[in-house]
Amino acid sequence: MRFDPEKIILGTANLGGLFLDGKEPDLKRAVSIIMSALDLGISKFDTAPLYGWGASEFFLGRALEAVGIKRDSLYISSKAFRALFPCTDQRDSTQPDFWTLGEPNRRFTHKWRVDYDSVMQTTLRTLESLRSSYLDGLSLHDPWDALNEDPTMSWERMDRGLEAIADLKRAGFVRQVGYGGKETTALKTLVERHPGLLSYVSTTTYTLIDQSFASEGMFELCDKLGLEYRVAGPFCSRLLAQDPRGAVKCPGKDGVTRWYYKGDLNMPVTFNYGYISDQNYDKACKLWAIVEKYGEESPRAAALQFVLAHPKVAGVIIGAAAPEHLEDLKRSVERKINPGLYEELVKGGIVMAGSPLPA
Repeated sequence: MRFDPEKIILGTANLGGLFLDGKEPDLKRAVSIIMSALDLGISKFDTAPLYGWGASEFFLGRALEAVGIKRDSLYISSKAFRALFPCTDQRDSTQPDFWTLGEPNRRFTHKWRVDYDSVMQTTLRTLESLRSSYLDGLSLHDPWDALNEDPTMSWERMDRGLEAIADLKRAGFVRQVGYGGKETTALKTLVERHPGLLSYVSTTTYTLIDQSFASEGMFELCDKLGLEYRVAGPFCSRLLAQDPRGAVKCPGKDGVTRWYYKGDLNMPVTFNYGYISDQNYDKACKLWAIVEKYGEESPRAAALQFVLAHPKVAGVIIGAAAPEHLEDLKRSVERKINPGLYEELVKGGIVMAGSPLPA
């Protein structure tokens, strides 16, 4: 498969401390990752206030400034609906243990804020952190989670925040509005309540291990509404990049029993940026065994090529915790894979029958 950097969006959660396994994020790491991306022709970047409690936006902005690239040659997107607040007690910080937070970010927590003024203020702070006068894209960050986690949340409350986003777009601070999430339930309601607002959709629900975006008819919905679709996290957090077999199920730092790589409490096994269930753990181990049977060291290449093979996937948001991960990205896309691998994944019930497969 040909490597097309226009289809790659660098997700910068790693710049904020995601999956650094105890190492704090810093500007040197951020600059090296951004330079490697640019060397490959990747000029699209995705971030969010939530990522590292503001660290991702901060380091992305500083790294882009350090390399001296012109802003109009880049595409930068961030997210809305989550606001950061200082913690009076470190125990109030709710960032899961697969993040490593440095100072001062570890002293913050987040709350759902969807009122007009909060959305305005949060977005303007994002622009300040990124040292940019505008965003190419602004996604609604996990609106379904907001409705489920905050008992006071309602669509009527979110409507006010969506009015703010529409005003930011009219004023030129935001060029496109998107939907970002780990499910599509809220998407259906959103497009009914605010027709014409969205330009793109990005979810974690079309991957080698989860094709629910397709099975729920979301590709057809995007076609109908003229929305671009972007896959967020083709490795399902790092589940398809780091072998979970041999993980140990044990109590975590909070006392809750979960799967951890080699029993290391700084390295939980995750799926869709949350702790993995036993069912998905078993499915992932089965997938790893199949790709290994076909001579692959990991599912990385198969996972990337699978999502890129779908004609309706316009882009893939993928993270990198080190420059070598980006170098591996190009090799993974170009790698020749035995088509029998995908056929066995279909027969094994891991990949939905009828899914477009790499040639």
